[in-house]
Amino acid sequence: MSEERVRWRKLIEHWIEHNEEHKSRIEKASIEIEQLGFVEASKSLKEAIKHTEEVSKSLKKTLENMQASTD
Repeated sequence: MSEERVRWRKLIEHWIEHNEEHKSRIEKASIEIEQLGFVEASKSLKEAIKHTEEVSKSLKKTLENMQASTD
């Protein structure tokens, strides 16, 4: 695999990891905010979590497509 392909693969893997870290923090914030009585704000954060999961899913699909292209 060329250096450029490896670089892109590692960058996308990093984005996935970073996105998952954000998701974890948003989940914790959602719980804390709800406990403070901000139920609607917590719901909004839960919606953001769904979007974060979709981003990770798309990034993982990107890696799969890159792998399929090199097979």
